[in-house]
Amino acid sequence: MQSFIRCVIAILAVGIALPAHHCWAEVVYLALGDSLTFGVNAAVGENPATQPSTGDQGFVAKLADRLTPYNGGIRPKVDNLAVYAETSGSLVTGTPPLGWTKRNAAINSAYTSPSDTQFGLMQSHIAAIHAAGDTVGYASFMIGVNDIFYVTATPAFLNGTPTEQQQLLGSTIANVQTNYLTVLATLKSLAPEARIVLPTYYNAYPAGYEPQHSLYNSILAGYRAYVQADAQAFGATMVDLNPLFTGNELTLTNIGSGDIHPTSAGYAVISEALFAAIVPEIDPASFGSALALLLGSLGLVERRSRRK
Repeated sequence: MQSFIRCVIAILAVGIALPAHHCWAEVVYLALGDSLTFGVNAAVGENPATQPSTGDQGFVAKLADRLTPYNGGIRPKVDNLAVYAETSGSLVTGTPPLGWTKRNAAINSAYTSPSDTQFGLMQSHIAAIHAAGDTVGYASFMIGVNDIFYVTATPAFLNGTPTEQQQLLGSTIANVQTNYLTVLATLKSLAPEARIVLPTYYNAYPAGYEPQHSLYNSILAGYRAYVQADAQAFGATMVDLNPLFTGNELTLTNIGSGDIHPTSAGYAVISEALFAAIVPEIDPASFGSALALLLGSLGLVERRSRRK
């Protein structure tokens, strides 16, 4: 009887941490975004010889690994639709802004046609997941930094007055917000069962690295405000990555060699932050109440069995 009770307690603990729908269908982790989500740096993303992959790498792969024990011991199926150098506009339309030649969808094996867009694939993949009887258990979405990189490299920005530069940045972030909401609203509508996490970007430029450090701190503050409001509106969870990278830029990113992308340690930090947002700690009070009820019921069953 004691071994049986221990077994039931273990099942109860897993049941509290794991949503019920995870027990009967394959669970998919849908990843949306740019190169940070696809898990490649500039040398790989911009190399014409880079072979296509499924994107089961970077923080996406590490997060899927971490979620395995909370998914009945089965690793969630990774469906990474992120595109290297994707902007918020090209995510929706497939067309990068004029002169932005870095976008590279060819290294993601999910893209089989020049007409494929991340927004379109998201919709068709969710439909296919549901048609197979599976669920989108988790989704992460991060986009917008390439919009900023693009506008800050334009002659209008470089030759503009501080006021004109602020206006350009403001209109760019507003445009990101419009595209961001389009994708997020559609994701929430098509996959209401998904636990959605919305990471914000970090500032890869350390203190003293000016003017980039101050510029991106200012930009990210406005961006985070948008993401926080969107998360609240759609029942998602914002994950602010910037505090985790501040002071650790040289070890968590490749900025020392001129590349903002994370190192392996940086990807691990991102995955742990997202994991903490997805799998909350078990409430001791609720667990204790459920456990007491279970033990009481088992004790009653045992007493009745002894009387027979």
